[in-house]
Amino acid sequence: MFGFIIAATSFAGLVFLAATHRRHGFRGRGLYRFLARLDTTPGQEKVIRSAFDELRSATRQTWVSARDARPELAELIRAERLDNAALSAWFEARHQTLRELEERIAGAAGRIHDVLDDRQKRELASWVERGPGFGWHRHHAHC
Repeated sequence: MFGFIIAATSFAGLVFLAATHRRHGFRGRGLYRFLARLDTTPGQEKVIRSAFDELRSATRQTWVSARDARPELAELIRAERLDNAALSAWFEARHQTLRELEERIAGAAGRIHDVLDDRQKRELASWVERGPGFGWHRHHAHC
């Protein structure tokens, strides 16, 4: 159960970092590069930028919720006896937060997918398949 929470919050953190990092992330030059590499039209760019703004907002809310939930978990751990019902309720609240994040990510991904043409979808799928960096930083792989 803890593994699920760790994995889900790690994923949310990656999305948050990618969406908010100013120098190399999607907010600054990274998003510009992403759009340029896909050769998007101004209309596509507007939809994609809006979707990334929503992702940034959603991940920020998820991180705030996770941070705010830590004291409650600490109290459960601090107790002389672990209250399994309270722990289950704590986990269910976290799962609900992650389900809401999943819905927002799916919605943003759907809007992006809808505006891309077949060539752009193939290119994006190829980047996803190759992994982090989308091939932009391959020359630093030896570092």
